[in-house]
Amino acid sequence: MHFTLPHTASFCALRPIFASLLAIASLFFCGYPEEHWEWSAWSRALSHIGFKVFPPGAELYRFWSTIGAQLFTLSIILSPSLQKALSHRFLLWLGSISFPVYLLHGPLIRSMLAGLLFGYRHPIRLYTKNLDGSVAQMWDVIPSPEIWMYALALPVFFATLGVTSHFWNKWVDPWFAFIAAKAEERMCPRISEAQRLVELRENGLPKPNGLVR
Repeated sequence: MHFTLPHTASFCALRPIFASLLAIASLFFCGYPEEHWEWSAWSRALSHIGFKVFPPGAELYRFWSTIGAQLFTLSIILSPSLQKALSHRFLLWLGSISFPVYLLHGPLIRSMLAGLLFGYRHPIRLYTKNLDGSVAQMWDVIPSPEIWMYALALPVFFATLGVTSHFWNKWVDPWFAFIAAKAEERMCPRISEAQRLVELRENGLPKPNGLVR
């Protein structure tokens, strides 16, 4: 029995197209929302598929985001252009500060960004009335910022987040790594290979493959 493999030249010609389609599909799947999937037609369609394919009670956004991540990884493997683009120095730097960004973006959003967008907004008092005209309920709300405020605040926020994460990665993270290593050595002291083998024999634990009894 003979198997005919695809021609190499044909595969190489179609590979960029296939990789591009995979990348687009991966972003589509990764965009599945954690909440309120019913608000858009595309997320409703994915939900109906997920209800039939995934286990009952599963958190659909975890499944779809995982599938999207795997497809995007495959598209990178198949596309030298994507590999080259993602190897840019700026993107490598973003990857190096990804964990500090994860740690710091929440506090900075709730402090600096919220202050820039809402700190100078005066609250508006709203109320409802009863049938007789008396005030039933009253509350204050802060109006949404204008577009120009976002245009000014977001670049400042992202620049601050990037600089803060860079210095966190350079100065703070090594100290935490040092402390964690010392704590590990204190709580789980390293032993020599000879001592480990002696303890295995004395305790009667399963012997590693190839260990002479």
